[in-house]
Amino acid sequence: RILSLSHTELNYGQNFEITYQLADESQGIRSVVLMRPGSVTHSFNFEQRLVRLHFKLEDPTLLATAPWDPAIAPPGWYMLFLVDGNGVPSKAAWVRLKHSCPPGQPAQLTIALEGVQGVSAEQAEAIEHSPITLAFRDVATGVTRASYTLPMARPDEQGQVVLRLWSDLPAGVYELYVHPYRSWLGRRGRINWQPGGAYTILLRNGDVVKDNAVDYEDMIAVLTQQGLQGLCEADVNCDGAVNEEDAALVATNVGTQGDG
Repeated sequence: RILSLSHTELNYGQNFEITYQLADESQGIRSVVLMRPGSVTHSFNFEQRLVRLHFKLEDPTLLATAPWDPAIAPPGWYMLFLVDGNGVPSKAAWVRLKHSCPPGQPAQLTIALEGVQGVSAEQAEAIEHSPITLAFRDVATGVTRASYTLPMARPDEQGQVVLRLWSDLPAGVYELYVHPYRSWLGRRGRINWQPGGAYTILLRNGDVVKDNAVDYEDMIAVLTQQGLQGLCEADVNCDGAVNEEDAALVATNVGTQGDG
């Protein structure tokens, strides 16, 4: 059963915590879903809609992400269910999806992935299916004001991916923290946020072992996998092979620390 929610009103892509209790401790959570309340007339339910949410377990809570776009789930009230390993749903909790952006004008965040040119189809698919997480923090206190997990897409020829963020976060100066992403380091910096604005964020590459720093462990990981073909984390420039170009990119960034 659902015990509590960190938020009951959600922007698109916003992360929120769910505290829950399992009826059967041997069964985990299989899925987190939203269901639109019915609106039936003449035997048709025009509001019929079920949306699965991206989530991850963070004992003793669950971190879920609201739908990424109004095209997936229009604004309004939804019933939130947790479904366990036996396929048994919890009692519903009510949440509201909202956005106060100008119509059709979400903010645009351009993520520039360093070292990616001519990305292979296999690597592009891996990036496309790996969402990225970012957080807006209070400049004075460091307290997170809002956290979002957004879908990535196939990078363009310059290694850029444009994200859409539907957020009603008030205009102002925030500390924006982009979490480490695949082999790219985390990035933190101040942003003069305006709803509906456009921003570009560069992520440095080479963190093969995922410790949020580019160091000799990453270089060793690349060198020991030289000649390997196909999808792997040591292929930092995403060209489908681990070679001297990957080693050169890691060497360029050795000593670079990711922000926390």
